[in-house]
Amino acid sequence: VKNEEEKVQELADDIGSSIVGFLHRSDLVIEAEELGKTVVEAFPDSEMATEYRVLADQVLECAK
Repeated sequence: VKNEEEKVQELADDIGSSIVGFLHRSDLVIEAEELGKTVVEAFPDSEMATEYRVLADQVLECAK
């Protein structure tokens, strides 16, 4: 999506929220979905799985 980060930031501003992180695009997401699994389940040692774990930690940290 063109200007995706800017659009997401604008939405966050509009609803009084914030962005805690971004995920890179990865074909592994599609592959995992086709298997009926999450990326972490299907490809636990992948960089994409690591990105999801880092994002989860960031969300939990913001919830404190």
